[in-house]
Amino acid sequence: YIGEDIDDRLRFFTGGDEFMRFTQQDAAGELFSIYQNVYMGDDVKIQLGSSQDLKLHHDATNSYIQNSTGHLYIQSNEADKDLVLQCDDGSGGTTAYITLDGSSGYTTAQKTIAMADDARLDLGTGNDFKMWHDGSHNYMQLNNGNLYFRDQSNNNIFQIYREGGGIQLS
Repeated sequence: YIGEDIDDRLRFFTGGDEFMRFTQQDAAGELFSIYQNVYMGDDVKIQLGSSQDLKLHHDATNSYIQNSTGHLYIQSNEADKDLVLQCDDGSGGTTAYITLDGSSGYTTAQKTIAMADDARLDLGTGNDFKMWHDGSHNYMQLNNGNLYFRDQSNNNIFQIYREGGGIQLS
């Protein structure tokens, strides 16, 4: 049934439980509240914004978040909590692949990151240390400073190996 209460809220009930409410805008900005799951058919989009710039939908096979204006922010405001990107683990379960660790301030990868040929890893604020593979050769490029190889323990050996044996430095 549908009812209106003394605060001019239009309330929808089924089986005696309220499942939806329309109100005039209050101090919290609440206009519309849903208290139960919402089921939408395939290819039905949730569209947000005056120009429907943000869309969320499922097409029976894949799911999409589409942004047509400005930046798309995914934000977690809870103190010391993480933002975790999870996906199928190849065995029917799910596992974390990338974690933005809010308590330690690190981004961690829990799985191997594979980069295509000629995709470059740029490090430093000025992108002044670069590493990449072109399909045939491997490169490290420094645009400032020195390159140090540090052994932080006293029992390790730093070795350079060359295919076919021997060491060649030039």
